[in-house]
Amino acid sequence: MTYPVEAQHAVTTVEQDVETTGHATSLAFLLSIPLFAFAGQWLVRLIGRRRASAAGVSADVEEHPVAEALKGLVAAVAFAAGSIVPFLIFEWPPFLLRTALAVAGVIVAIRIFVAVGKALVILAEARAAQAAHVLPAPEPEPDQPEVPPALAQAALAERFEEDLVLEAEPGPEMPVKAEGATEAVESAEPVLAGAGMEVEPTSETTLATQPVPEMSVPSTTETAAVTAPLPVTRPPAAFWYSRCLLFVSYFAIGWALVIVMRPLGFSDGTRLLVAYILGIGLVAIATEAVWSRPRAPGSANTGNAMSWLLTAYFIVLWCLWVAGLRGLLWIGIYIVLLPRVLAICSATVRAIRALAFSSGYRENSMAVVLLERGIRALVIALAAWWLAGVLGVEASTMAAGETVVDRIAKGVLGGVVILLVADLIWALAKAYINDRLDAASDSLLHDDEQRARAARIRTLLPIFRNILAGVIGVIAVLMVLAGLGIQIGPLIAGAGVVGVAVGFGAQTIVKDVISGMFYLWDDAFRIGEYIETGSHKGTVESFSLRSVKLRHHRGPVTTVPFGELGAVRNASRDWTVDKFTIRVTYDTDLNKLKKIIKGIGQELMDNPEYRPSIIEPLKMKGVQNFGEYAIEVRVGMTTKPGEQFMIRRDAMVKIKKAFRDNGIEFAVPTVQVSRHEDAESGAIAAAASQMMRASHPPEGSGVAPAA
Repeated sequence: MTYPVEAQHAVTTVEQDVETTGHATSLAFLLSIPLFAFAGQWLVRLIGRRRASAAGVSADVEEHPVAEALKGLVAAVAFAAGSIVPFLIFEWPPFLLRTALAVAGVIVAIRIFVAVGKALVILAEARAAQAAHVLPAPEPEPDQPEVPPALAQAALAERFEEDLVLEAEPGPEMPVKAEGATEAVESAEPVLAGAGMEVEPTSETTLATQPVPEMSVPSTTETAAVTAPLPVTRPPAAFWYSRCLLFVSYFAIGWALVIVMRPLGFSDGTRLLVAYILGIGLVAIATEAVWSRPRAPGSANTGNAMSWLLTAYFIVLWCLWVAGLRGLLWIGIYIVLLPRVLAICSATVRAIRALAFSSGYRENSMAVVLLERGIRALVIALAAWWLAGVLGVEASTMAAGETVVDRIAKGVLGGVVILLVADLIWALAKAYINDRLDAASDSLLHDDEQRARAARIRTLLPIFRNILAGVIGVIAVLMVLAGLGIQIGPLIAGAGVVGVAVGFGAQTIVKDVISGMFYLWDDAFRIGEYIETGSHKGTVESFSLRSVKLRHHRGPVTTVPFGELGAVRNASRDWTVDKFTIRVTYDTDLNKLKKIIKGIGQELMDNPEYRPSIIEPLKMKGVQNFGEYAIEVRVGMTTKPGEQFMIRRDAMVKIKKAFRDNGIEFAVPTVQVSRHEDAESGAIAAAASQMMRASHPPEGSGVAPAA
């Protein structure tokens, strides 16, 4: 039949069906669909308001963002459920039933899309408000103009990688110069279209503002209050929301039209022609969105190139559809769309986690990972199932594996499922291990036994995590290969032979790995402990299966294989005794010295900074030795490992001051020099003295000097 004949036949079919039921009845049936849908939505909201009123919650109290988003989704589900009621209570004529089902599908699809979009907007808006209150406001640098508070908060919100695009109700607008609004505009990325979109401010960029409650925000120097309203970049969000809504509505209406054309008697060729023409409209909407999208400043060349590429991409997709290559069509769609959908799902889960945690709920990483990876697995599984249906692969024939295509499809889909399950198991295990590592933080523990157990956990769990990752990866790969029909038995046997050969050729590596296992089994050292081994010493920073990294107290990091460690001296376990020697002069009162040292030890114990670190106070152990020039007195104390150095320095300062105040002197090396005259020298000196007296007699003695 020609197109006019088919159209006339369709009109006749509609008239006959309507005359059977009646014009008024048919119209009432069709109007009952949105009526019951809105009634279901209204009923759910009424129940929610009454429950809130019964719980004593005022209508003026602002709801939690997550609860508000869920309420919108529940209302959409109630809307969809209400649209089903007319099909259950009325008896529909055949053609009118098909038409009504198509109309209901369009209405429900648009309503669900609007609900999901609003939920994302609510979460994004609340997350950005939280970002503005959590981060400190940046202080203006000297000689720089002060940044307006709104733009400062926008810059703070930009620092959160989890921020989504904000789509809020229209509010008061505030014109801001484009030079200052660049960062605020760049901080908004369209969540409905995925990440990576660009924003272009005009000469006068309009930022819609929405008031937020005042909160005290700590800054780097002092607490600062953030009182300015939160800027919400509406133009990008409104743009992408409107384009996505237009695209979805156009697609749903076109799909319903093509579906309704079948019972009207239109041929397959006519329906395909109408579908292809409607497809041109989809290409036009997508192309217009790409070329009209907001762009970042200075990215005109890059933006134009990307626009041309996307335009060509849309045209190629339409050509693949017209050519009947539906498999390539959906693969091309998945390549671009699937990563965006997964990114939006992950960002939404992270936003829900952050908002719930900030409102007093306990953060559960396992639940978050299960939700995020579960949604990811569900999206990928649905995409694979849809692609299999498009390719004409049925579940029954694929399970039987009668053809090569069926076996390949079965192996590929099975491999996808295996990889998704392996990814979920690994993510849950990693989240559990990370939670245990976070719980083992020293800052949260106060008991020595708990700290020791936490240190052991921080040492062993990272190694176990690496081993678990390797085991899960190997098992998943082997299962995928087995699903594809590849015999893995010879691979395992070959791997065993290669492993033996590698073991003989790499004995040092095997020695290192086995030695490391025994070191860890014996709990010889843990992360954060100071050890000495051979010519190496330092703080243990990390492990691998083969070696340990030691950070020397002067900075360098040494990687030591376990096989070269040998005997290990651990200086960070339980306690340490610190002793040093004091040399005093021999005339020192030792009892007085002992009392002075004891008083200094008690003074150190009374210091709140040192008290937790001192196990036994500083005291005099006794006289160790009598030296050549001093009495050597031994002084010591017992402290926690690593704390003795600071306490010893302070103790020495106090000892010097106390000795000076009490007249006690430190002994220093001295040399005594004495002169001894022999008898002969004395006799000579005496004779010379006598001769002097004889040659010069005293006056009045009557003795004349010798001639």
